[in-house]
Amino acid sequence: MSNFKLFYVELQEIQNRLEHKDKYVNWTLIATSCVESGLNLSFRNGFCEFRSSQSAFQISGRLNRDCEYDDSVLYCFKQSIPGFINNKSFDSAIRVFDEQITYGDISNMNISDVITQSFDMECKRDDTTYTELIKKEKLNKFKDIANDFKIIDDDTVTVIANNVIIDRLISGQTITSHELIRGSVGIRRSYLRRLEIIKIGSDELLGFADGQYDSFLGYAYGLLK
Repeated sequence: MSNFKLFYVELQEIQNRLEHKDKYVNWTLIATSCVESGLNLSFRNGFCEFRSSQSAFQISGRLNRDCEYDDSVLYCFKQSIPGFINNKSFDSAIRVFDEQITYGDISNMNISDVITQSFDMECKRDDTTYTELIKKEKLNKFKDIANDFKIIDDDTVTVIANNVIIDRLISGQTITSHELIRGSVGIRRSYLRRLEIIKIGSDELLGFADGQYDSFLGYAYGLLK
């Protein structure tokens, strides 16, 4: 069984347990960051390694989604296990999140403001990167920004997943940048050849063909077919 088919089977089992809470009472899901976003799962409590405000808020989105529990808590912990390898790429984000909690006032801020603040603080730790990013953004050099400034150091490409937005673009309608962001996902470039992808207007805009994207499984649905 391939990894993606196994992933699909496991998701079915997780959904089944969540839907039959009277039958499955005391159990725990242990997973990687793949459950942080894009999955319609709702647990009572959660535990995660202390990394960043973005990560914590994403994981909290898998807890008590429909207010089905009277109390729900996300515990962020730090580990000091000998021999355990930490991901150095999160060092800056961890320090910033720690400072926000220790010296900031995030309990009185909304989620967007907390994430914006953390992004600003992380960027300012490298003044050169921050200055160049702002300069290129003001000049609308978005291609340069995409090539030179990567939050996740991976070869990814943006693909539109919202069929309504795809149809509007094909018909020549104008959409806002917010609509494009909300209706798109980032996938590894190596996955493009395994999915049915359509070009929209030019090579720069890509979209999922019908049946390649699912609201629950995301593009994993197309990979499983």
